[in-house]
Amino acid sequence: MALVVIVSAICVVKGRFTLGRAVAVCLLMSCIWHMLAVTLFTRYTLPSSKFRFLLIKDMRDFFAGNIQVQVPIYMNMVLFVPFGMLLNPVFTGRVRLHHAVIAGFLGSLYIESMQYVMRRGIFDVTDLITNTLGCVIGWSVTYAFTQIMKRHLAVKG
Repeated sequence: MALVVIVSAICVVKGRFTLGRAVAVCLLMSCIWHMLAVTLFTRYTLPSSKFRFLLIKDMRDFFAGNIQVQVPIYMNMVLFVPFGMLLNPVFTGRVRLHHAVIAGFLGSLYIESMQYVMRRGIFDVTDLITNTLGCVIGWSVTYAFTQIMKRHLAVKG
């Protein structure tokens, strides 16, 4: 993380990054480290790797109000919201919805695959979907805020 801060500071000094973008890069890397810590490095090793494909059952239980299913689903979404929110600031507004979907899916796929390989959790297809959805929600919040600010500044300007 210290290396990211140093490189970002050098980019600001050399004029390659704005200060806002440098802060966003540091926040994104911090977010990624946090996601890895929560999903991989704070868990005990399981006796064997596990794969779980119960998406339809999980969605049925979720909408039926099963709190034991709802809480992990909400937690997965919340975990990826900051990741999605930081995509546009880091990539200077060039991230579109399909990019957010791909980034969320690939980030989640990496985490789920590492959980399987390291036996630090279960490769869960529901997690892939809910993590991706969380990234899209985060991206949507930033996108909507940016559009509102553009309109507000256009009216004032």
